[in-house]
Amino acid sequence: MRIASTLLFAIALLGLFAGCGGKDDNPRPLVGGIEYPVWVGNPFAEGQFGAVGISKGSLGGDPEKRARALARGRVELGRTISTKVQAAYKQWFKEGGEIFKEGQEIDENKMAMEMSENVSKQLTNQIITGSHSYRIWEHPKNQNLYMWVIVDQEKLEVLQRQIKAQASKEAQKRSFIKAEIKAEEAFNELEAAIDRELAREQGVVEGGAPTADS
Repeated sequence: MRIASTLLFAIALLGLFAGCGGKDDNPRPLVGGIEYPVWVGNPFAEGQFGAVGISKGSLGGDPEKRARALARGRVELGRTISTKVQAAYKQWFKEGGEIFKEGQEIDENKMAMEMSENVSKQLTNQIITGSHSYRIWEHPKNQNLYMWVIVDQEKLEVLQRQIKAQASKEAQKRSFIKAEIKAEEAFNELEAAIDRELAREQGVVEGGAPTADS
């Protein structure tokens, strides 16, 4: 786990020099008396597909602070993708009740969670390399750094294809589909569900601005 965390941090640090994003100067809403950029509360603003990483001050200075925010943003992005893939599986199970073999009981929630986690694990590197910092903002009182990490449209389409391919593999590993149901039809429905979940305009985050953890 420590090696993985160190590797993620190193990749994030390298990513900063490839493009660390500009400071945010757009109009922003008031939350608790503080003006936040819109994307802090909704990383899908402006039609983007993204997540927000937050970092407190660091003895390593601004480079380490930004690297930590980028790494955390990518972790959050991976979590977002996993959640959306899980939602796609649940929808697929719900709408495709006839795809299951008779007499076979399926815990749909557990199965969806397990399958989505496996997909996310397989695509960790693609999420890291396909995302980058887009905007940064520093809290005026506590100096926490907020970084908007996004996936560009072209890379999102590539990632989407990879997610669908991996999702089909996960489904094929399990023999719960009826023999008489065409596999191609079932997997097309799964891919359509994933497309709906990963549409850029789908993401809306409820609540106020996120906070930094320790």
